[in-house]
Amino acid sequence: MKIQVISVLLLLSAEHIFGLNFYQKHVVKEWDGNCDEKMIAINKPGKCKRINTFIVDPDNLLGDICKGKKNQEHVTSKDQFVTHDCVKNDSKLPACAYTEEIKPDPNQKIRIKVLCEKNKPVHYEWKCN
Repeated sequence: MKIQVISVLLLLSAEHIFGLNFYQKHVVKEWDGNCDEKMIAINKPGKCKRINTFIVDPDNLLGDICKGKKNQEHVTSKDQFVTHDCVKNDSKLPACAYTEEIKPDPNQKIRIKVLCEKNKPVHYEWKCN
């Protein structure tokens, strides 16, 4: 039992040391429109990220986007996705407040570009039309 508890604590500590991965920062199965709630999980203690893009991927199509890619290689998705941008308001710490950037067509699907490292996406680059 002690080993299991220590293992869980080590995993939680590793997340704080190394940060969230690409999927935790950017990929959601569905969008509920609550930027404030989503950004609480993204922001590091004492920091308010200016903007974050969430990619709606209910079918896990992004799962293998970097499979077989070189380190530092940029990859554009074959599939298209709906994205949502949460933008920080003029709020100050400790309570960061966010609003979703309004798009002309909120259901528009686009290709995305990521930076790959060790066969995994590590950075969201930008949207491709």
